Amino acid sequence: MWSWLQFDSLKHHQVFYNYGHRFAYLRHVIIDSQNAFEKHGGEPVEDVLDQERKSELLDLPSGFFSLACEDMPVSHFSGSYLDTWMNVTVSETRTKNKTEVDDVVSGYTLALQRYKYTSLLNTMATVYNAFLTTLVLNVTPPINILIMDGHPYNVMNELWSNVFGKVVRAGHLSGKIKFENMIWNIPEEKSLMLQPAKGSMPFADEFRQFIFSAYGVSSERNVMCGKLSLLFVWRRDYITHARNSKGNVSRKIVNEKELLSAVQKTFPSFDVSGYQMDTFSMKTQLKLVAQTDVLMGMAGSGLTHALFLPQNGAVVEVKSGSLNPTISQFEAMARWRDLKYGSVSIEAQEQDHYVYVPPKDMIDVVKRVVSNMC
Repeated sequence: MWSWLQFDSLKHHQVFYNYGHRFAYLRHVIIDSQNAFEKHGGEPVEDVLDQERKSELLDLPSGFFSLACEDMPVSHFSGSYLDTWMNVTVSETRTKNKTEVDDVVSGYTLALQRYKYTSLLNTMATVYNAFLTTLVLNVTPPINILIMDGHPYNVMNELWSNVFGKVVRAGHLSGKIKFENMIWNIPEEKSLMLQPAKGSMPFADEFRQFIFSAYGVSSERNVMCGKLSLLFVWRRDYITHARNSKGNVSRKIVNEKELLSAVQKTFPSFDVSGYQMDTFSMKTQLKLVAQTDVLMGMAGSGLTHALFLPQNGAVVEVKSGSLNPTISQFEAMARWRDLKYGSVSIEAQEQDHYVYVPPKDMIDVVKRVVSNMC
């Protein structure tokens, strides 16, 4: 078990537990949403183009959370948004209505705030954080999800409902609501998944199975070296959030067809394909990756699917220009999953958001990882 889970939780009157300053468990907490903020969040992105990011953040008033205790716990969370939530939490004795609530939510509710909500990498990091909290607390879905931000709808939203359960937005709450059991999730930026220098990602294989089980996708695949499945993940323009109304995406590969054809001709017995994955449902994406042996593409969020490759799979990452960290996020994922890894480094800078990838360079790296696999 990794170090922060060895810490004793900081307990306050059996209603508030701080786990290693990473996340919290609250019992019988009341949310007072009356006049807290305008109802918003979850709109089609086309309806809110060019809105400022600050308008998607909830400005929580003091007393938004209240606990059934005589005094407030003294607790901190290393400078994350959980500290902000802590600052607007009051003890129930400081409120006038101790028991008058409009609704009671039983079971467990996991509250979270998203930052890079359109990114598969950051979304999976937040889902992984939630997965870890359920392991610590020995809680299994269905779990209610309370989204504490006002971001518009994105295809990533379906992950929360499919993996955990009912999703409610704080911006849509009304009145005073009592939650029997609430978890404040590990913040996105604190995720171990976003720390490539770490030697391991705890429970990586269990997390893979957790996601596959939630979507009813089989995780079984027998690698046949004479007929491997190779998948290019293409980066293409699409509207990701309200401040990208033109949908411009950087680091696109200008010669997709040339690359695809070259790899197909080099490996005629292999199944070689390429897709813009973000146009598919998450279930379709997972099905594709579950039957993929070698995942290839430009450095970017799509390569997060390395988390879901079969055992003994491989990742080939294209690194462009200044995007060449000492340890890439996806190289780390390959290491954490015990996958083979190769990279193609492109020194030329982008031109109009496009990069040319020499087919020979790609083929050389694919040959190497395939040789290591088989």
